[in-house]
Amino acid sequence: MSSVQTLIVYAFLSVTLALAIRLAGFWLTFNIALAMESVHILIDVVITLFVLVAIWITKASFAKRLSYGLFKLEDLVSFFIALLIVYFAFDFLLSSSKVLASMSFVAAIFELVSLAPLFLAGYTKSLAGSLLRSPSLKADGKHTYTDVYEGMGVGIGLLLFALSRLVAFYYLAILIAFFALLYTAYSIGKDSLLSLLDLPKDKRVGKEIEGIASSVEGVKQVKEVRIRWAGPVIFVEIVVEMEPYLTIDESHPLTEVIEGKIKEKIEGVTSVVVHVEPVERKEFTLLVPVDSASEHSNISKVLGKSKIFAIVRLSRREKEFEEQTKFIENPFRKKEHIGPYFRDLIAKEGVTDVICANAGEGVYGVICSRRLFCWQAASGSLADNVKKFKAKELKKFVFNP
Repeated sequence: MSSVQTLIVYAFLSVTLALAIRLAGFWLTFNIALAMESVHILIDVVITLFVLVAIWITKASFAKRLSYGLFKLEDLVSFFIALLIVYFAFDFLLSSSKVLASMSFVAAIFELVSLAPLFLAGYTKSLAGSLLRSPSLKADGKHTYTDVYEGMGVGIGLLLFALSRLVAFYYLAILIAFFALLYTAYSIGKDSLLSLLDLPKDKRVGKEIEGIASSVEGVKQVKEVRIRWAGPVIFVEIVVEMEPYLTIDESHPLTEVIEGKIKEKIEGVTSVVVHVEPVERKEFTLLVPVDSASEHSNISKVLGKSKIFAIVRLSRREKEFEEQTKFIENPFRKKEHIGPYFRDLIAKEGVTDVICANAGEGVYGVICSRRLFCWQAASGSLADNVKKFKAKELKKFVFNP
């Protein structure tokens, strides 16, 4: 038998003992308050059985085949328990005036003694609910605690009235128990209702998820976080913008990193769906190796050995581009180990993209280290390639040593 099953057995045994104590007190005193309290315990047993059936259904294999399972059934049970506690609170308050004539010292003792096993039952249910991560079982544990508060109010009221015959003591104890019941119902009902309506239980969780995703290298911005609580689990959908230099193949592993970190750091998260959107760039500075200082010039065969570099600055304005082009002579055309020189040039000009027919290993290494976009030049002139770049018709450059 597992520890959870053992705790549930202890809970039932404790409730049974509390019921036996109250029934014995009623048999000896015929106190109506004890009769009412015994009925409350019987209802508590029925609720617990209902909760266990709901847990079994949510964990059944057929429920797991559904996209979101049947976890919200637990929230429905928790909300029902909250409503039931409110009903009992008002019923207890309205019926309290009817039991004054049957109060006695002996009845008070039986009522107070029954609270110990009842408290133990609430504790074991709450502990089992935490181990199972079951909100409905934890809610049922809180419901049992409310029976303790209620019983304490009745017991103290019976005892003080029996000793002093001052009715004020009785009603004071009753009011304390009444407001304790309402507070417990509020705490249970609020979370379950928010979950049933798909409203956030805790806005801090969304902020925490956003922070975790933003900390992953390559994530430019977290655009949206959607959280759905269902019973003991949390479903997360997150929309992120990745750095524009990342390909689909490169960004997919990052989504797995995001998913793993969120599941690791936030308890209860069972599913994380990451939607990736590329960052829309609006400013571009192209470096294109050309044979002459003309927009009609052909693209040079090798990037580092080109005679001239065309520096084309593009600014996206809605559907149009503003374009500025300048030509500079290649200052390191005849040098060896041109990688460092090329790195200084692209840094000076603020280059974001390179269009070339071919590139040496050193120059391509600089392009990769600076995380520049490198595009395969198409046949035709500089103007033709810039036009195709604007239309997103160029393919990514593949280095072939």
